[in-house]
Amino acid sequence: GTSDMLCTCREATASVTCASTSLWPDVDVGCAGCTALVATGPYGGLCSNYCQSFGHVCIAAAEEDDDNCVVSYDGSCDTEIAGTSDMLCTCREATASVTCASTSLWPDVDVGCAGCTALVA
Repeated sequence: GTSDMLCTCREATASVTCASTSLWPDVDVGCAGCTALVATGPYGGLCSNYCQSFGHVCIAAAEEDDDNCVVSYDGSCDTEIAGTSDMLCTCREATASVTCASTSLWPDVDVGCAGCTALVA
């Protein structure tokens, strides 16, 4: 086991910018907040691969409830959403900046890293 983990956070009020989901590839359903229900097959079930395919960066991944925008369970951008033909991916423009409070203000930080990321206990 391990006693710590890497966490990347952003301000809850920070808006995410992205291209319209109508322009994204392999979209089954466009959802709010730069999220879409998309095909898993061409991307190995990874939202990180999906978002990168059109110049965006993955910020969230999930499995949906019933071919809609309702999250059944949260995944991670670099972990395969397996056993399904589609996944919910949230992507942002690669050039969009992510803002957060200084990691020195976060609780239980062992080491602050760049990009709103820290090693926490």
